[in-house]
Amino acid sequence: MPVATAIIAYTIYSQTIKQTVAGKYATFTTNLTGYLIISTGSGTFQINANAKTKTFTVIEYDNYKLEYVNSSVARRKLVMATEINEEVGTVFVKGDVASLNIGVPGGFSAPQTMKLSGSGFSGDAPLAVLTEYSGVFAFDFKKTKANNVAGNDAEATVNYLKAFLGGRGYTEIP
Repeated sequence: MPVATAIIAYTIYSQTIKQTVAGKYATFTTNLTGYLIISTGSGTFQINANAKTKTFTVIEYDNYKLEYVNSSVARRKLVMATEINEEVGTVFVKGDVASLNIGVPGGFSAPQTMKLSGSGFSGDAPLAVLTEYSGVFAFDFKKTKANNVAGNDAEATVNYLKAFLGGRGYTEIP
């Protein structure tokens, strides 16, 4: 008798992020777009695109926690927390859970939209730097379904989105 295997699928969110950096006697803001990719198995990736520079970077999160939190009888939240690289601080992403069609049998329980908030600092006075993050992630049904129907694994999912950005004139910064 064949052994049933779990289907690994990916939920893709379009993102809009504001990053404000203050320190070293200056303050500047960067607006980022791109994608957050959450797996039903393991692995979470983020692609941050900068429209001003027409560049993007890919981040693979290896130090994060993704949990469902029951906030009341009728509400269930998905919360992701991750440490900020080379900084002291944490970023949180959270949203109310819904049953989503992600192009595979059974769907997936995840938020339609999620909010991002967090901050971190690095360095020592007088050159300490504070970085603050805020933003919104919106479920991208079209890209999620096309990716999962194609049966893409994690690498193919990231490559699918990299190719999409490349087709719009963006260049990857390693």
